[in-house]
Amino acid sequence: MKHDHEIAKDELQAAFAGICFRLNLKGVVSGGQIATDADGWKHHAYSVMFDGRQSFSWMQGTGIKTGPNPAEVLASCCRDFQYAKTTFDDFCADFGYDIDSRKAERVYFACQEMGPKLFKLGLTHAEIEILADLASRL
Repeated sequence: MKHDHEIAKDELQAAFAGICFRLNLKGVVSGGQIATDADGWKHHAYSVMFDGRQSFSWMQGTGIKTGPNPAEVLASCCRDFQYAKTTFDDFCADFGYDIDSRKAERVYFACQEMGPKLFKLGLTHAEIEILADLASRL
């Protein structure tokens, strides 16, 4: 019997395939260099480009040895956008940020910036919601 995250991964691949077919999209992963962010976190830095239309940055820990899956990147970006559809105060309360935190503000605005990128790809509100839900189950 499959666990929910395994079922969600299968459902995500099917949804992603359907969306890519409808929009004629293909995700290409590049990068993988080791980088360090402002907080000192060492990670692999990637870029996932969808048919030259839109690029999404992706970071993952150095312990992960495989590159990112474009479907999971797109779904995570959809989830991030969904998180930022609330007020900043609610966002901070949901994630335990202090409302006076500049870092919280940067994260919140970065999540909001996902929307225009997702719509530029041609995703509908319904597709964004489906992918965000699947990302939450992974």
